Amino acid sequence: MNNSDTNLTNRLPLEQLAKLGLDREKVEKLPQEVKEKLINGEVTPLMEVTLPARNGMVISLPLKLQLAADKDGNPTLIAYPVQRELSVDRNNELRLSQQEL
Repeated sequence: MNNSDTNLTNRLPLEQLAKLGLDREKVEKLPQEVKEKLINGEVTPLMEVTLPARNGMVISLPLKLQLAADKDGNPTLIAYPVQRELSVDRNNELRLSQQEL
């Protein structure tokens, strides 16, 4: 890993990323483009994270990430889970039909 990769990694909220199963080692292996998008506050490409559930199972979740500032100006991580289709219950809640999607 070159020095610019290390600098980018050090600027990322590693503690917040670790909550999503992305420890420092995994963050260092992220493509340069993904790290740059996070640092610049852009939404990352779709990635898959693996999280331990309370019941001991492991959940894989596709999501996109974005780094933003909270109300005090501190960096905060936003995760956008991605689903292939909206669930029928959610469609009803949003008053959508399959034809509209």
